[in-house]
Amino acid sequence: MKKPAASTLTSKIDARSGLWMGIATLVVAAYLTVGAVFGLDVCDSGFYMTFYARIFDAPGTVEYNFMYYLSGLVGGTLLHFFPGMGLLGMRLAGIVVVVGSMWLAFLYLRTLFRPSGVILALVVAAFSYILIPVTLCNDLLAIMLWVAAAVLLCQGLMRSNAWLVALSGLVMGVNIFTRVPDVLALGLLVLLPAVHGGRHRGRLMLAGLGGAVAGVGIMAALMWGLGHLGIFLDNMTDLHALATGQKGASTHSAAFLLMSQLGFFKTELWVGVKYGLVAWLYIKVGDWIELRPLRWLLRLTCIVLVVWLTLRINIVRPVWILAVAGCIYVIVMGNPQQRMAAWAGLYTALVFPVGSDGYAYNSGTLVTLLALPVAASLWIDNHGRDLLAVFALVCAFKLVSGDVYFDQGPVWEKTATVHNPRVAGIYTTPARAAVVDSMLRGIEPWVSAGDTLMVYGSMPLVNYMTDTRPYMGCSWPELLSAGLLRSKLDKAAAAGPLPAVLRQRFNTIGQHWGRPAPDLDHYNVRSPFLDDAKLAALNAFLRRHHYRIAYQDSHFVLYLPPSWPRQKNNFNNPNPK
Repeated sequence: MKKPAASTLTSKIDARSGLWMGIATLVVAAYLTVGAVFGLDVCDSGFYMTFYARIFDAPGTVEYNFMYYLSGLVGGTLLHFFPGMGLLGMRLAGIVVVVGSMWLAFLYLRTLFRPSGVILALVVAAFSYILIPVTLCNDLLAIMLWVAAAVLLCQGLMRSNAWLVALSGLVMGVNIFTRVPDVLALGLLVLLPAVHGGRHRGRLMLAGLGGAVAGVGIMAALMWGLGHLGIFLDNMTDLHALATGQKGASTHSAAFLLMSQLGFFKTELWVGVKYGLVAWLYIKVGDWIELRPLRWLLRLTCIVLVVWLTLRINIVRPVWILAVAGCIYVIVMGNPQQRMAAWAGLYTALVFPVGSDGYAYNSGTLVTLLALPVAASLWIDNHGRDLLAVFALVCAFKLVSGDVYFDQGPVWEKTATVHNPRVAGIYTTPARAAVVDSMLRGIEPWVSAGDTLMVYGSMPLVNYMTDTRPYMGCSWPELLSAGLLRSKLDKAAAAGPLPAVLRQRFNTIGQHWGRPAPDLDHYNVRSPFLDDAKLAALNAFLRRHHYRIAYQDSHFVLYLPPSWPRQKNNFNNPNPK
């Protein structure tokens, strides 16, 4: 594949690519720091932070998170050595992982493609990631390990070096414990040697798979040594039940995940057609029209169309389809080393999101860290670079003017903080901060650090802020199917003391918090998370164990069992629904 002619600016960047990548790194880090400071996500961030806070001192209380075991070890270790870092510190750690992943991709891909295109593509991938929580989590660690493993594998195949291929397999084996679906990364150990391994393909495949077995063995031994192996195996049993629907419908059943992925592909085809037509017209205008003012006018029209399209849709859509289409192009037109990188990027973009209930929407544009720089070969000429620069600016505008993840409103409306040291420095809207502060004050006389508190709904950040232990091994009960929820409640009640129960009256899934529901038997809306069958299971548990209301406000209700040590007699309602 011929490299396009370089412009003066492109040539300067190519000549000092390390310096320009350093500048790009600083820009990306500053940009993502805005996302770290603004937006109080009580769902995903709380899910991670509670896991990290409890993985060493009470691992059984966060059993459900053990499908992300390695991320728990990393996050838990950081909290152990830096206990005051809080949510903001963990978000800054996430930025370090993002930047590290960018550098891994850059150092490899700049040897195959024009460095200026690689840098621009990496900036676009990072800029468009802002809608996803930047907190250090399984997805961020996993994509870094995917990139590292793919780079090692490609380097090993280029040199016919079995040791590098085995090291790649080792990284992939370890990465299975970051996200269980990452077992699918092992497909690269078969695909790439089969296509690019030459006469040594069999030996290289065996080296890679042997390394993967060693990685799994290392992690299993580590879990056994820490006393975590049994918890992990119990979690795999629950995960199997969710995937097969044995315990009822959930957001992570195989059927739900398949439909989510098919819906994503259908949408992407249409997005690809729209962006492809605009880009094709933008590039071809120069061949068709000699009159310069008219040519500029038509290109300006194309830029306006790109801005309009990008402002209206999820940023992941155009980035993902551009990356996939570019990889397919390079697989057809590139040289052998470029094709190898394109296969690795395409496989990562297609397979990494598998297992997420929102497919690539959940994983974000970082799944294209390998694929998008490969695709840069399609648009690194002056015209294509202009379109991508415009796209990056639109991403920045959306950050400032739009919602951040699970926290509605532009950043200038986020002027308040919650009065809790673990979320210090995180700004949200005054209304949202007031709701959380009121709840924390209301339950304080009844709940202390170290207590067991089941936060029913989708607000696991409460467990982290109050330093309490989740019940039944899950800090996010609405993730469970109705059948699995009933089973876990019964099992936990038979095994030990009953918890305090904090129930949400409102929905926290999505950008907008819902209106508080006056009826505790039914939700205002219906979704895989908000299920009346789950409410029925919770209500039956509360009645069976004679819970009473200790505190309630417009958004929350706190229930205590008769055995609660700080129970008072002035309950508002002796018979909760």
